[in-house]
Amino acid sequence: MILWTATVASGTVEAYSHYLSHSKKLSYLSQAHKKIDELAWERARFLGTGAEYKNYLKTSSTKEHALDAYIALEGLYYNAAISNNSVKSFNSYLTKSNNLKTEANLYASTHKKLSDPKYIEYLNKVAADQAKVNGMMVSLENDIWTSSQNQGTVAAYEVYLTHFPKGKYVTQCKARIDEIKANNQYDADANLVCDVCNATLTPAGPTQ
Repeated sequence: MILWTATVASGTVEAYSHYLSHSKKLSYLSQAHKKIDELAWERARFLGTGAEYKNYLKTSSTKEHALDAYIALEGLYYNAAISNNSVKSFNSYLTKSNNLKTEANLYASTHKKLSDPKYIEYLNKVAADQAKVNGMMVSLENDIWTSSQNQGTVAAYEVYLTHFPKGKYVTQCKARIDEIKANNQYDADANLVCDVCNATLTPAGPTQ
């Protein structure tokens, strides 16, 4: 009892962890774990970084706020993508978002949270964010393809292939490259820079 009283008075993660490792009584075991979770979540929310949210998910034994952490991470990933506004950032976002969704689904399944309103909120957010990013990817692909056509060089078309190796214009792009080479119009300008690859699109706006 004395150890628990001192632990509560201290009110730190370290104090509660010390209690768990030194107390031989289970009277306050669940309270200690719950308090550690609350303190860890408060820290994650206060700092608001991806590293802190991931650390909470990794270290918390109860994960009472796991779904909130997944929502927060999704928001951070999405906002970073539209802020950087590039093919690379969009692809990176989609990879991270899908990996996080897999992790969240495993958590929800394991903890019987599949019908939890917070999990549904998370899934809806992921769907909305990914739809916006995919839409921006389509716009950017069209812009880069138009730029390649306007320049009409092998180097310009290869810029498109580099960014969209499985894009909707790949067949046309490769055919045009073959045509240019066949007509001895090959331009191997290694320093060519696509004029829209770093173009600023109108962002869909950050999510809360």
